[in-house]
Amino acid sequence: MNHVLADSASLVTLNENNCVSWSELRHEYGMLHNRIRIDWNWNGEEFTRSNLFIDNTSIALHGEAPVKTYSFKGLHGARHTDSIIRTRIDAIRDRYSQPPETMSVTVLPSLNVLELGDIGRVNLSTVRDFAAEGDNINRSFEIQQGSYNWATGNVSFDLFGSTARADTTSPTDDATSLPDTFYTDRGTDLSSVTTISVVGGVGVIQAGSYNLTGNADVNNSAAIYYYNGDLQLGAGATLNLSANIQIRHNGFFQVNGTISGVGGGKAGVADGTSDPYGQTQGTPGFVGNSRGMDGVIGSIILTGRASIPFVSTNPCAMTQGQYSAVPYFDLTVDGDDILGIPSDLRGTSGGAGGKFYVVRPNINPPDIVDQKNGGTGGASGAGLVLVGKGVGFGGAGLIDLSGDDSAATSEQTITNQYGAFPGAGGAGGPGSLMILIDGADISLPDVTGHFTAATGTVPVLGIPMLQKGLVRTNTVQRPYAGYVDETMISDVNLSNSAHRIQYLPAVQTPQEDSEKPAAPTNLAAGTGIGKVILVATVTLIPGDIVEYYYSATNDRTVATRIASGVFDYVKHSLATGLGGYYWVRVRRVQPGVDLFSDFYPSSPTGGVAGASSTVATDDVADDAVTDTYVAYNPSFLMGTSSGNINLFNFTPQGDAKMHIHLSFLATNSTALDLDPLVSLAAAKVDTTDGLVIGNDMPAPYPMKAMSVAFITDVYQGDLVDSDLYCYNTSGVNVLIHNCIATVDVIKK
Repeated sequence: MNHVLADSASLVTLNENNCVSWSELRHEYGMLHNRIRIDWNWNGEEFTRSNLFIDNTSIALHGEAPVKTYSFKGLHGARHTDSIIRTRIDAIRDRYSQPPETMSVTVLPSLNVLELGDIGRVNLSTVRDFAAEGDNINRSFEIQQGSYNWATGNVSFDLFGSTARADTTSPTDDATSLPDTFYTDRGTDLSSVTTISVVGGVGVIQAGSYNLTGNADVNNSAAIYYYNGDLQLGAGATLNLSANIQIRHNGFFQVNGTISGVGGGKAGVADGTSDPYGQTQGTPGFVGNSRGMDGVIGSIILTGRASIPFVSTNPCAMTQGQYSAVPYFDLTVDGDDILGIPSDLRGTSGGAGGKFYVVRPNINPPDIVDQKNGGTGGASGAGLVLVGKGVGFGGAGLIDLSGDDSAATSEQTITNQYGAFPGAGGAGGPGSLMILIDGADISLPDVTGHFTAATGTVPVLGIPMLQKGLVRTNTVQRPYAGYVDETMISDVNLSNSAHRIQYLPAVQTPQEDSEKPAAPTNLAAGTGIGKVILVATVTLIPGDIVEYYYSATNDRTVATRIASGVFDYVKHSLATGLGGYYWVRVRRVQPGVDLFSDFYPSSPTGGVAGASSTVATDDVADDAVTDTYVAYNPSFLMGTSSGNINLFNFTPQGDAKMHIHLSFLATNSTALDLDPLVSLAAAKVDTTDGLVIGNDMPAPYPMKAMSVAFITDVYQGDLVDSDLYCYNTSGVNVLIHNCIATVDVIKK
């Protein structure tokens, strides 16, 4: 999938010379996707994992768009990880995280060679692009649909373009992703090829010009240079790059000088064919295309009494690179290796320009009187990878990976009085820059104004023809030059498209969904005053909780859950002398679908029997704590209409008062009104009777820590089952974390 940024490398320029008509520019806010959900890990019945990717920059500018959901049955936990999922959708995020732009154009029949997926640059003086700088639109679009008019020969295209990159975020949360041994594992120590002085613990490359010789493969040891610590390219220092270079810095790299890979990539290609109609391409590179200037065909048509010269354009070859913009890469750390770095980041070099030749076409066979080759193409820019713990730029710091200009050609003669130029070769395309950040907490560098990646310039010599067909020499100015084709690429800035900054993911091992947890091995039901004390024997891992169920009859199908959490024991309040049957199981909380163990006891009609004690409460001293209830719930969602959330059930015995304490952490709201209450048979108590303490936490994850405590009387007539509830009156959905509730029952 193309990354259709505004300056993506294009194959053709669509302007007033080749467009018959065009629509208005449409800003498609309905196609904005700044919240993308991926459902994956299909188990044959359902997706068990989901990832939500949020673009905070886009949300700040445009607000939250509806969640866009994609479901992939082919992505499975046994083979894929969260970081791989992120890579899979980053091309989508680049296209839709900002409102895309669309328009339609109808072009001349000469452009019917364009195909769906090709990139064209629209430059129309009557269309204004408010999402970019400049008075008129001048940006790249992807051709998404085409139709052919058989009557006129014209072709209509529907165009699509994205307006900005998506946020760059780390796929993992680790402080570092690479072992220290990675940095010095292979390659050449920079201190052996440059002059480095250590100042305040930072290695400073001193002023001067230094040549770094690379390799066709950026991962080859011959292309790798390293420094084991913080590094600075001092003011007045220049690193000249050839081929591909990888610089590893086990620390922060401050660029105050210049890194130049201009023309250091693939060599420009000379005209390699003697065929007057032959064309010579350049060498395809990683990003960008190259196409030079047309040459000139001089045609001398012999008549009975004179020779009449005509001229026409002679096209040259287009050389197309691998990508229109640097894509996201599926990177993996494997020991001292980073897998997924492309081997060659050099740009596309220029091919030969259009030939010049003179022909007498009405002789059989046509007679080639003179022939000169087109100009040689320009060299492309070098490729560069920076790997380390952050990059920064000083005011004059610069990385320039631009391509070279193509060379001028010499004037030739059609006849003694008519001169013309062979076409100059294609300009060199820019190399690409990858900055790989080792550590999720490291800030991203701002390369704006500090990174340049432009194509070279194609010289236009002589007076270009205004059409491609045959023209009589006395109707045009001279010396003649070929037609300036819409596909010629000259002095195009690709700086935004020719770089990519990514965080390196820490090592992740694909894992299948966990098997269900082990079932409890025992459940004991002890007797207490007005309660049954339950103790389960379980084996838990982090994230597991235990669920207890009760039924007055020995039938689990009608049992209700009485407690859920991690406890040493559970007290189930029952009126004096009442009993019932109990079951217990383990619940494993995980993203997607939770997993459950088998019940203990396994039989739905074989519950563990338990009953409360008949000891009279008069035997208990006044003001003594007769019971304590503790419940822990790791996480639950309180919606605006979800009603009361039952934390646990209890029944105090006799006239009593209760000391109630509730604490939790709430997220996803900055203004909370979360009130605990006790629901009795004829009374409710809220926080107006107690103390509320709240602490606002800073963005980007607004939180509120709440602690609530109060005392209430319970009367003998209200001894029906009681429940401790939490309810939500904030008006927004609230996620509760680490909720701990404690109730001390005190005899009056």
